[in-house]
Amino acid sequence: TLARTQTKIMVNSEQLDADPDTFTVVRWIPEALISWRDKNGFHRKVLDQYALDSNEEYSCGSFNVKEHRVTWRSSFPGKGAECQQEEIPGLDPEQFHPISDAVAQYQDKLYVIETTPFDELKLNIVTLDDPKLIINKRFNAGKRHGYLLTRKGDEFGDSGLQVFESAGPLILFDNHIPSEREAHQVSSNPYIQKWLARDDKYVYRFDGMQLWRYHTADPRAVRVVNDQLDGKINGDGEFIPTPRDEAKK
Repeated sequence: TLARTQTKIMVNSEQLDADPDTFTVVRWIPEALISWRDKNGFHRKVLDQYALDSNEEYSCGSFNVKEHRVTWRSSFPGKGAECQQEEIPGLDPEQFHPISDAVAQYQDKLYVIETTPFDELKLNIVTLDDPKLIINKRFNAGKRHGYLLTRKGDEFGDSGLQVFESAGPLILFDNHIPSEREAHQVSSNPYIQKWLARDDKYVYRFDGMQLWRYHTADPRAVRVVNDQLDGKINGDGEFIPTPRDEAKK
């Protein structure tokens, strides 16, 4: 736990030799290390040397955020095979944020671990169309693209990311603000179609695994009632919003 009072900076109830008004975290590995800057310069404190060594040498997650570098697991471990890691060059570990077992964000880029047809792993880099976009939920809206975190990657080792081009800006119908665990662990029921959106031409439903898209003549009239799109789909697969007068009844 990292805490601040008016006169002190505390980590796990121990006071740091730090100036609270100019304190800035440089590197934070919970239970292992904290480094910071303040008006007196750069400081580094090891909280647990064994935990720090383990993080540097033995961690073998999909993404491994170490003190000075970031690596990704480039092979499937098991059956006597050692964990193989490759460094992702040029990254500041403190700005690298794993989102799921297959996707991480660094500034305006997503790092995506994909499985090839030969059952090998490769790392792809996707540049977001909005440099200010933070990927923090299942359905994320860029300027002209949607970024979906899928359950498929969690369960079967596939990419876990789907990107599609939208017809104009996406408007998300956020009926539920995800908790911290939901946002970063991406753990939620994949069978409930509760991620809904529209753009200038279509409405969308996403259940965590599959995306449905329906053309609609009046996107601005689309509303959400009881966590569902308010309207019906006709025989041509077009979404017809419920008229306002009927919706009021």
